[in-house]
Amino acid sequence: MTILILIALGVCFSTSILFLVLYLKMKKKCVEIDSNLQNTKDLISSYEDLKNLSNRRGYYENTINLMSPEDKKNGLKGEPYSCILYVKELDRYTNGMSKIELTEIELISGFDSSQFEHVKRTMRTKFPSLKKTSDVEWLESEDNIKEIRRQKLKKISEIAQN
Repeated sequence: MTILILIALGVCFSTSILFLVLYLKMKKKCVEIDSNLQNTKDLISSYEDLKNLSNRRGYYENTINLMSPEDKKNGLKGEPYSCILYVKELDRYTNGMSKIELTEIELISGFDSSQFEHVKRTMRTKFPSLKKTSDVEWLESEDNIKEIRRQKLKKISEIAQN
């Protein structure tokens, strides 16, 4: 009977050691996977930062004329409302055009303040998503953007090599 107990204890001890070894191997693999995952997350984050860098910000001025039905019948031009449209560049094309996104509208002139919201809605509705790059006053210089991109690409290549 004691021999059976010793054999059972030996089997339990051996399986415990086996499970401990397997646990340690799996933990090592999990640490490696977690490290690789963190490097991948850093790479994706750096890519997203680089992608967002191309979003230059700028503005341009636009005017819209509002006219009443009476003004239209009489052939008048209507009341001009000037706006500054703040934009973000999403993409730039080789033909000199930029794909832009409207971020904010600021009215700088207009007679009737009750029409301001209507003017803003109209500007949003008629906003062109493509605009000549030269028609927008960009707040960042082209050289500054290129230098930041170079630095980000260098950082991404360093992360990718690790």
